[in-house]
Amino acid sequence: MVAASVRWAACRALSRAVRAEVRLEALPLTDPLARARAEGNVVVLLPERGAEVIVAGKGAGRLPTAGSLIGDLNRLLKAQR
Repeated sequence: MVAASVRWAACRALSRAVRAEVRLEALPLTDPLARARAEGNVVVLLPERGAEVIVAGKGAGRLPTAGSLIGDLNRLLKAQR
């Protein structure tokens, strides 16, 4: 199986902080994150309890999506305080 190289990001809540990382990683083509094309977005949520949730769809483009994502993460962090 051929691997796809994709941008990959993760965000984990720790006891008193949030750890985030972004990196390039070769993923198998069967991985949901490898399915994103052009302005498409894929997010995989892995909750501590419950089933994996995959959200995919067309995005607004690189800059609007990045801005919205940062705004959402900022609101989540403020809500946890």
